[in-house]
Amino acid sequence: MSNSYNLAATVRFDALDAAAAALGVQVTTVDTVVDAIRAVDVPGLSAEHLAIMTVVDAIRTVDVPALDAAVAAAGMSGMEKAFAGASLEPVINDTFLNLIEAGVVDANIWTAIIDGGATLTVDYTTGPMAYVTMDSGVVGNQLSFLHTKDKMKWTADRADVTTYHFKTRIKVDDFTGTFSFGFLRDGAALTADQMMIGGVRAGVHFKSDNLNFYSGGAANENTDISGWITTEGTWYEIEIVVAIDNVKLYIDDVLRVTHTTGFPNDPLHAVIGVQCTPATQTVADVEFARVWSV
Repeated sequence: MSNSYNLAATVRFDALDAAAAALGVQVTTVDTVVDAIRAVDVPGLSAEHLAIMTVVDAIRTVDVPALDAAVAAAGMSGMEKAFAGASLEPVINDTFLNLIEAGVVDANIWTAIIDGGATLTVDYTTGPMAYVTMDSGVVGNQLSFLHTKDKMKWTADRADVTTYHFKTRIKVDDFTGTFSFGFLRDGAALTADQMMIGGVRAGVHFKSDNLNFYSGGAANENTDISGWITTEGTWYEIEIVVAIDNVKLYIDDVLRVTHTTGFPNDPLHAVIGVQCTPATQTVADVEFARVWSV
């Protein structure tokens, strides 16, 4: 029994030794492969990576500045500007106008009405972004006012357009004076006070500490918005959306008002401006004003 046991154990140990030897050969083979990768493939990949980075650096330092210079030298037409868009805004299917952007007022798009002592200037000195300052001056009914030369219009061939949008970021120094922003019917009196008078329009109007959102077409609607625009000299983002059967007002990207009986479906001009009424100087800063359709 003893000799039989020893013989079986010896056979097992011999088998283990053979397996260990085979494993050693496999480990050696793996080490050889790893050494080959380290010696050949890794340097090759590093060289390829270095070559790629060299090309990328060349694009950054040579091609991109050259392209920027070519674009700047070529300039942009009014139509190209219309389709250029702006950061954080969607690509749209009809038209996009950067009406005011970083203090630039596009004379190809706007008509300016500047009365007497009223002014329209660009401020580059305050804050990170330049903006337009509209000042009505101190004489009654003077205007610093902008309206689009062209107009938005609902027509049968524009069936793909479902909404017109007008968005601005503004700061008004005194709610006692008059400020107006929105859409006015083509042919209406182009003044800041016209927004509250009646007729086809959709927009906000500040006067004598009354802040309202007006819209009109077949009917007229008016909503007090002083609960959402509360502080003089504070920046607010305002967006007006005109659809075929309603008008909506967003303040700081929150839907605040929907009008469903007073809505314009006539040709419309986009307008923004201040007016010295009632004999109160009004100053409004405008960081941007954008119109687009979807």
